[in-house]
Amino acid sequence: MMMYLFISCSTTRSTSTMSTDKREMLYMQNVKKYEAANKRILYESYLQYITLASLTDTSGVVTDQSVWDFKNLFESGARVLNDIQLYPQGDQQLIEADYYADIVSSFMNRKGVVTEFDTPDINTFFAGTGAQFDPKVDDAEEDDYNFYYTYETIKRNYNILNKNNQVLYYDEAIEYPIVITFRISIKNQSADIVSILPQK
Repeated sequence: MMMYLFISCSTTRSTSTMSTDKREMLYMQNVKKYEAANKRILYESYLQYITLASLTDTSGVVTDQSVWDFKNLFESGARVLNDIQLYPQGDQQLIEADYYADIVSSFMNRKGVVTEFDTPDINTFFAGTGAQFDPKVDDAEEDDYNFYYTYETIKRNYNILNKNNQVLYYDEAIEYPIVITFRISIKNQSADIVSILPQK
């Protein structure tokens, strides 16, 4: 399966006193300086997400710790695709990641979300991205740089809640093409998930 990596950013610091050439030079210096670290952080964060996406622990059940670990992947207020409840076709709802985890904990605690992803090695993860892996720097914070990356993949779920919050299991997975947005903080050397949305 081909995966794609796209980049977006927003910069809010006023740069009116700095020449365009100097801003461009500083931008390129930061891109080069943090490129290797960002690749490692992004790849490890993706692997962590697909490991915790079921919201289960190593024994395969949902626990307070596994729910906390899942919630800890996301920044506050992050919204995700609701792929665990039935809804009308084409009406893809978004809910907060914390609420998503609470639903799983309440109604899917025996097996969590039975889900699977492709697990690429790091070279496959970035294959085909070429010039797209060209991060933009958000330097709005004086003592930090933030990089925003979006990554497209397919999530395959084998269970879902019906309208009565009963778990339905499927022999064939329901496929959800999703786009995951990560924010990497250079200061913290970590990534938070900003959102998980349906691909357009």
